[in-house]
Amino acid sequence: IFAPITLLLVSAVAFAVAVKVPRVAGGAVKPGAEVIAVVPFAVTGGGAGMTGEGFVDLLSRNLNEVGGIRTVEPRTVLYRWEQRDDDAPVAAQQAALEIGREVRAGSVLTGSVVVLGPEVRISADVYPVDGSEPLASAQVEGSSDHLLELVDSLSISLLRELWRASNRQPLPRTDVRAITSGNLDAIRAFLRGEQHYRASAWDSALIWFARAVEEDSVFPLAHYRLAMTASWG
Repeated sequence: IFAPITLLLVSAVAFAVAVKVPRVAGGAVKPGAEVIAVVPFAVTGGGAGMTGEGFVDLLSRNLNEVGGIRTVEPRTVLYRWEQRDDDAPVAAQQAALEIGREVRAGSVLTGSVVVLGPEVRISADVYPVDGSEPLASAQVEGSSDHLLELVDSLSISLLRELWRASNRQPLPRTDVRAITSGNLDAIRAFLRGEQHYRASAWDSALIWFARAVEEDSVFPLAHYRLAMTASWG
């Protein structure tokens, strides 16, 4: 008597869970940061062969597909930037917000680069396209000979800010302060592994956590997740 009833109840619960659980794990980022348009930075001080347009490519590549973040194709942003009317009385930030809305981004990443002899200071802000308070702000400084490393550090600082206050679908579900790696490829692989780990897809999770460890052999959280996944598998 009870066997069919139990089976029916289990099926009903399973169906309810399947409906409520999202099919695709999203990134735990602040609303508006799911799609970011990186606009050219303002460069002052000259030297080091730096151009504001170059930061569009660097930061778009670094932030794209990290967790739930996507960046707008740099060529699309640069085309819109070149087409804007320089003579129009519009501030640079307002122009950036307009471009962000045109390319259907949720937010724009703007910034400045100040070159002081051999040193460089890079500042960046992520603003929602409605022009409200910034979602994230970060600044790094150091030798201009290590520009790429500085851009990577800036990218990671921005990511931590964008992840900080989210209460939505958790990816990563761990405290982001525990992600101590400075290697963006390792972080990207770790987050892919987290997505599969949440879905109990152990084989896929194992592959991505192993890749994170390959990219950064001293990434403790990736090692821990790799061991956990192997035990579940």
